[in-house]
Amino acid sequence: RMARGIARFRLPMPVVAITPDAAVARRLRLSYGVDTEVLPAPGVDTGSFARDWVRAHGLGGERALLLRGPSPGAAATNHGLELIDLSAG
Repeated sequence: RMARGIARFRLPMPVVAITPDAAVARRLRLSYGVDTEVLPAPGVDTGSFARDWVRAHGLGGERALLLRGPSPGAAATNHGLELIDLSAG
């Protein structure tokens, strides 16, 4: 829901939803303005994965916003927001 909620503002930057669940990724692909990517393995650091993904897809800029929400493996997790410095290694 979070990716769709942000994409509805039609921001001038891409909204990428990174999820461990392929079914969720397929459903989100139907949402206007949301690109999706499935995490390759459980336990992958989403911050590093997002930074590498943005670079690999040529999406410029100095920073990216990473939004996190509960997942099936961590349902009690709170929603979170992290500003990622894309210039960092």
